[in-house]
Amino acid sequence: MQEQLKLLLQAQPVSLKTLPPDLVRSWQTPEGITRVESAAKGDPDDNETLRKFAAAVLAASQAQADRRAKPRSRRGWKSLHTVSPV
Repeated sequence: MQEQLKLLLQAQPVSLKTLPPDLVRSWQTPEGITRVESAAKGDPDDNETLRKFAAAVLAASQAQADRRAKPRSRRGWKSLHTVSPV
């Protein structure tokens, strides 16, 4: 019994194919667009922390928009969509 428990608790590689389908559907559309979730580092009730976080999200979003406007040289590159903080 203890040996079985040890085997169950061993880390194993994870991929989209090994995850339960309902979990994958929660984070990825059928077209392959993956949802990204982020949170502010630090006190979420601190206005300065939230300002820095919002600025970082906007900068990342703008950088992504700039990259999407340029021709892509790599195959299989997927788009990044940011989730705005609520």
